[in-house]
Amino acid sequence: MTGKQRQIFFVLFYFGMIANLDKSLIGATAPHIIAAYGFSAAQFSNITNLYYVSNIIMTLISGFVVDRYGYKFFTTLCLVLLTLASSCFGIVGLLGVGLGGSAGVMLGLLGARMIVGVGQTGYTNGCARVVVENFKPHQRTTVQSVVVATAGLGSVVSYALFAPLMEKTSWQVAYFVLAGLFLVALILFVVLVPTKHTPVTRKISVIEG
Repeated sequence: MTGKQRQIFFVLFYFGMIANLDKSLIGATAPHIIAAYGFSAAQFSNITNLYYVSNIIMTLISGFVVDRYGYKFFTTLCLVLLTLASSCFGIVGLLGVGLGGSAGVMLGLLGARMIVGVGQTGYTNGCARVVVENFKPHQRTTVQSVVVATAGLGSVVSYALFAPLMEKTSWQVAYFVLAGLFLVALILFVVLVPTKHTPVTRKISVIEG
């Protein structure tokens, strides 16, 4: 790799780790939130379900957006959303009763996770295009494999570091730290990842060989 490619690789690896940390952290947070607000397991599952609904819908849309406008615009926007939504998730927990009791908290958490579902497509769809645009064909599969492997690393970090953090402080603090990590990813992406965009020159059918 060239020096610039190593920088891009580092940013993608870091982004992948934080994105997957977020996915695991919601599971580690669940017992704390359920205990604090008296949600049932079924009620809390709605938070996860709404995340997946928004993520699926945006995944279908984001391919078009990245093809037309490039990965820099799309992934930067997703990182902004992830930073704000993670902050809001913690803020909702701190406001608690001020939001109208457990029902208000639930609505706030649902809204925040819905936005996270949208933002996560910056990792799944945006990073893939970064790899295509910035690495040679013989490098792409290796780079993408390492970026995808951050799924396991994010889970390890979530339970090894963030679970003890929540025990010593609170689950809200964990999400503020997560928001800070996403902010770092945003800055690194804007500064270190170049703007490259190979525009779509013709319409391609999904069934075209």
